[in-house]
Amino acid sequence: MLEPIVRKNAFGGKGEVILRPLLTDEQKKEKVQMYAEVTIPKGASLGVHRHTGNAESYYILAGTGLYTDDGKTYEVHAGDDILRRWPLPRT
Repeated sequence: MLEPIVRKNAFGGKGEVILRPLLTDEQKKEKVQMYAEVTIPKGASLGVHRHTGNAESYYILAGTGLYTDDGKTYEVHAGDDILRRWPLPRT
């Protein structure tokens, strides 16, 4: 298993976010920027950021949270799947 990465105030967000990479750079073969389990503890967040030329997908394993996409905020729950295509900003 690869070592977890702790990001503080990721993209201007609050608190710490924990990334657990699931693929090595060799396994990603330059086709994927990141493939990881991401844990966002209660009270923490990712800040607004933009994707250019790629997409982002989340599958919510546990808990609830808020997801903002193109200025609209949605409540997300365990079992929800989110696909975000570029280039609109999202949080």
